[in-house]
Amino acid sequence: MFVDEMKIWTERRKALLAELELAEQETIETVSPEPGLLTPDLGRVYREKVEQPTAAFEDNALKAQAFDRLRALIEAVVLTPESDDLAIELRGELVSMLSLCAGA
Repeated sequence: MFVDEMKIWTERRKALLAELELAEQETIETVSPEPGLLTPDLGRVYREKVEQPTAAFEDNALKAQAFDRLRALIEAVVLTPESDDLAIELRGELVSMLSLCAGA
């Protein structure tokens, strides 16, 4: 019984990983602008990059991959002491997109 369940879950995992790989390929082909160029559909690019990992958090088998993709949007976290507080600055693609959206 346990072996049968493991086989089912292994097949499910393979199918989900194949779907994820296909979705990543489609995303790369359709939303990867040249570096340094703003794209008029920046909101859609951001939404696609965030929605896929967010949905993956619901599936335990894909949770680790979702965290990796989310981490890829954040290049660095800089902590700077300021008097009695600690300032936190995020750097990376996610911050750039949010800054542009906030400025618009």
